[in-house]
Amino acid sequence: MPAVIRQAKPDEAEAITDLVLRSKAHWGYSAEFMRYVGPILTVTAAYLNQHPAYVFIDDGQMLGFASLKELTPEEVELDLLFVAPEAIGQGVGRQLLAVMKEVAAAAGYQTLFIESDPYAAGFYEQMGGHLIGYRPVPAVPGRELPLYRIFLHMD
Repeated sequence: MPAVIRQAKPDEAEAITDLVLRSKAHWGYSAEFMRYVGPILTVTAAYLNQHPAYVFIDDGQMLGFASLKELTPEEVELDLLFVAPEAIGQGVGRQLLAVMKEVAAAAGYQTLFIESDPYAAGFYEQMGGHLIGYRPVPAVPGRELPLYRIFLHMD
């Protein structure tokens, strides 16, 4: 069965949360940090009903997840994009981001913002993201996350 990117289903929330947390932990974050971000990164059925959200499925396995969050009628943020650790570096994130850009552009958004994990910054730069600054993390003193912008063009 070929790989497919499709809308996430509300009954997949638990599997998506598991993927997201495994992906985050892959980068060597401490158990304390993972306990802190766990609730923030938990994906619920309600979340999936309220946001454009997509999964990457290959051979029956969920290997990636991405979602968008509206900021203004013209601006949208890549709220979440995570790839299963076993699929990192295999083009899953690249394909998911391409779909999210298409979805955002088709919905009429002009600009896509991405608050990146420091470990993913190089990926977003390769994908056309322009670093526009850093966003402080209020709950973690001294931690700032790179903020990228991609202009969406409808041809």
